[in-house]
Amino acid sequence: MAAEKTVITCEVLRLEMEKLIDGRDIGLEVVEAALHRTPRKMPQRLNEIVRKAEEGGAREIIMGYGLCSHGLNGLRCGGRSLKIAKCHDCLGLLLGSSERHQKVLAQWPGALYMFAGMVAASFDPLSCLERDYVPRLGEKKALRAMELSFKHYTHFAYIENRVNDDPKYKKRFLENCRVFGKEPLELDSDLNYFHKLLFGPDQPSKDIIMLTAGQQLASDDFLN
Repeated sequence: MAAEKTVITCEVLRLEMEKLIDGRDIGLEVVEAALHRTPRKMPQRLNEIVRKAEEGGAREIIMGYGLCSHGLNGLRCGGRSLKIAKCHDCLGLLLGSSERHQKVLAQWPGALYMFAGMVAASFDPLSCLERDYVPRLGEKKALRAMELSFKHYTHFAYIENRVNDDPKYKKRFLENCRVFGKEPLELDSDLNYFHKLLFGPDQPSKDIIMLTAGQQLASDDFLN
C-alpha cells in the first residue's frame, strides 16, 4: 500500500529525493529517465503511475518533474492533491529556483549541464555514446557524430548536489569533458526548491502548481 504522501520522480532526481525523504513516511516511485526520449508518451505513463498510487492509498502526490519538454501536459489529479514544481526542467529544481536557472543559462550559454543523478541513470553524453551510438556506428563514427552534436557547446558543467560523497559521479563527468574536449565548470546545487516541493505549504505559488481532484495539468500552467 502506498503512503498517504507519495513522490513520483524521474530517475535522475532519485538521489536528492531519497536523501530528503529518508526516515519519513513518504512513498517514493522512481520512473526511468529514458521516458524523456518519448515526451509524447510521458503523460499516459505518468498518469498510470499516479492512478496506481492513488488506488494504493496515496492522497497527496508530489511530482519530481518540471514541464520537461511538455511531458507533463495532460497529467490528471484523481485524488486529493497533485503538487508539481513550476519550472522548465530538473535544472531549475537542482539550482534552487527558476530565476537562478535563467541566470546560469545567461552566464554560460554554451554549457551542457550534468549532475550525479544524470550520471547514475546513464544519461550523460558518454553513456549515450557507449549505449546508443557505438553499437550502431562503431567507435570512430559514433564519436564523430557525438562531437558534431556538441560542437556549439564550450563547456560541460557539473551541478554538485552535496547529498552523497561517492566520487564516481564527478569522475565520470570529468571523463565526459576529456572525451569530448570540453572545459569543465562546477556549480553548487541548492536544495531549497526541493524543500518547498516536498515540505512546503500545499498551495499554489510562483514556484508550485497545485491540482485538486479532477483537474488536469496543461503546459500553460507553467507559463502563467
